Amino acid sequence: MDYEGWVAGYKVRAINWIDGKNIYLNIAYYAPGASLSRPPAQEKSFLLPKEQEELIRTNMHSVVVNLMTPPEYRQAMSPGQEPETKEGGMQMRLSPKDPQVNEALKALNRICRYADLPNIRRYMQNVDVLDTDSINDLKDLASQLSKMSSKEMRCFSAALDAESVNGLKDVLRISKNLDDYTFLPNICTETELGQFLVSTGYKDFPEEVQPYLDYRKIGIEYYAERGGAFTARGYVQRKGPELTQEIDESPPQKGPEPEITIGGMSLE
Repeated sequence: MDYEGWVAGYKVRAINWIDGKNIYLNIAYYAPGASLSRPPAQEKSFLLPKEQEELIRTNMHSVVVNLMTPPEYRQAMSPGQEPETKEGGMQMRLSPKDPQVNEALKALNRICRYADLPNIRRYMQNVDVLDTDSINDLKDLASQLSKMSSKEMRCFSAALDAESVNGLKDVLRISKNLDDYTFLPNICTETELGQFLVSTGYKDFPEEVQPYLDYRKIGIEYYAERGGAFTARGYVQRKGPELTQEIDESPPQKGPEPEITIGGMSLE
């Protein structure tokens, strides 16, 4: 591993350690306005297992923040023990060596390995693995994903990009509500969307004029009205009765039709 840059306000450097088994991680904090040529206001170094390199690289922000959290905000807990609170109701944080943290890292690793979720890493970067609620949400999300088909995962992946995601709870909520979305595989541009809308009868045009239509404009106008997101796998939007009704009632098309899924399930 060879990394150097700024993460969460810290200057971070990560290299492979000489023993070949660990990663040397140096984290330095400089006071605002301080010269980088002078010693940092705070500096810590860590040896982390090289086997966790992928997790460290993917979740660098969380790793740095958690390692630099003052010890008084951490709490070593045994499995099943309820978190205690300090005065004022502040929840104590788990110790990085707690077994629950290791379970959370394993769940995070499983979540980030699905080929049908190429964008999931982006939404996992700031997960706090020292927080009990986050650990439970990670386990819940890993369980949800283990039950999804490949088509449902592609719908989920697209839905993440279509929604405003502000944290792990938003990711988990979307994973449990895929029936709220219409997913059109292989519809990746405004032009393809326009062609789909015309071919299914949602946009009704006489057959003789269809070769002369501006399909991109049709797709752009629909997208402006309904929103959604184009991805490399297809187009997703929140399910609307108008679109669903038109698709269900449209006459059979000549030749192969676009595959249509709602909530990850095929309509046949």
